[in-house]
Amino acid sequence: MTTLTQPSPAAAADTTLTTSASSEKRLEDRTVKELRELASQLGIRGRSKLMHKEELVSVIRRRW
Repeated sequence: MTTLTQPSPAAAADTTLTTSASSEKRLEDRTVKELRELASQLGIRGRSKLMHKEELVSVIRRRW
């Protein structure tokens, strides 16, 4: 039996997320377009074109 656990908040800050293309990048290294697509996949609302990259990274980290 395998038990899955959530990473600690400190570890989550360094966690990389994968896209459907299986490429791994730190959130800060992604483009705004990539971040918006990821936010969409995670069901994050309010990811309009007015949201800055830093805001997207912060919201994605909180949701992830």
